[in-house]
Amino acid sequence: MKSRKVKKLKWKIKPGIVLAGVLMLKVAEMVVFQRVLHWYQDIPVNNKEELIDIIVLLLIMSPFTIIVMRQQKTMQEAEERYKGFTEDSLVGIFSYEDARITYVNSRFLQILGYKREDVIGRDFHDLIVPEDHDLVAQSIMSKLHNHEEFSVLQIRAIRKDDKIIEVELYSTILIRDGRPVISGSIMDISERVSRERTLQKLAFYDQLTGLPNRKSFEDRLLEVSHGKGTETARFALLFLDLDGFKQANDTYGHLAGDLLLKEVATRLLNCTREEDLVSRYAGDEFLILLSKGDRTLAMEVAERIAGAINTPFIINGNEIVISASIGISLYPEDGKETSILIKNADTAMYQAKGAGKNTYQFH
Repeated sequence: MKSRKVKKLKWKIKPGIVLAGVLMLKVAEMVVFQRVLHWYQDIPVNNKEELIDIIVLLLIMSPFTIIVMRQQKTMQEAEERYKGFTEDSLVGIFSYEDARITYVNSRFLQILGYKREDVIGRDFHDLIVPEDHDLVAQSIMSKLHNHEEFSVLQIRAIRKDDKIIEVELYSTILIRDGRPVISGSIMDISERVSRERTLQKLAFYDQLTGLPNRKSFEDRLLEVSHGKGTETARFALLFLDLDGFKQANDTYGHLAGDLLLKEVATRLLNCTREEDLVSRYAGDEFLILLSKGDRTLAMEVAERIAGAINTPFIINGNEIVISASIGISLYPEDGKETSILIKNADTAMYQAKGAGKNTYQFH
């Protein structure tokens, strides 16, 4: 309460001092000027006229002084309301001028874990990961060249404790005293991003093996088959079913069966290249997309997979032996539609089972 009284006193005193100073200067100027003039013209000084001039000056200056005082009070109150609004905001607010941070509110500091003196005067790029520097720099340059007034970016910021968090950056450009100032806000969206990634993983990845699921595989297959669009484009599709898995699952239990599937997924990944796509299609069925794969590559990979899967697994101290029957379809020979390619690979897989299992067959 005391500080508020002091603030009110300040805005009352300052215009009063200014008025008193101006009056003193004007009075001195009038007195000296008139006395010099009277001396020069040898005219006696009229004190009444001087007093009237001073009263007239007071009457003229007083309304202007009152207007200035009211404007200063209004501006100070507006500034205090703005500061109160920004400091109490739920988002981090900042100002950026001449490649330096000039203002941050309390929430900004709270989000990034800094003290005010650690941030003011620093380049904004110091607070974000290097990989996002170009993205932010392009946005700033676009605003400065009037190509963009407002933008929203999702970037990664670096907290004082070196923890990287996901933030949403809102920014716009203002003109202050003829100079461009970027004003903006940040929101910590780490929890939201984490939830989105979890939902995406649930939607497109198998929770047991971590491999892409059926939906993810079919989307990718559709993209590859339609994206290439030429007769010379090639890839191979391998449809794999585990022989003996049901018996192992029934004998050693579902927990052992789950561990076995995870081990199978690991071996499949080790048998393929980074550009290939291995997915768990359903149950003990797996689909593999060999990018730029021809008949020769498909045969080599199928032989490698058959040998890897037929190597005994050790699950919970038990040796489990299974095998794989693999069906292969080739694009574009065996179809150009994804459903046809999968169906033909599935048919070839059953042919491999009929041929004695632990082998592969082309459609």
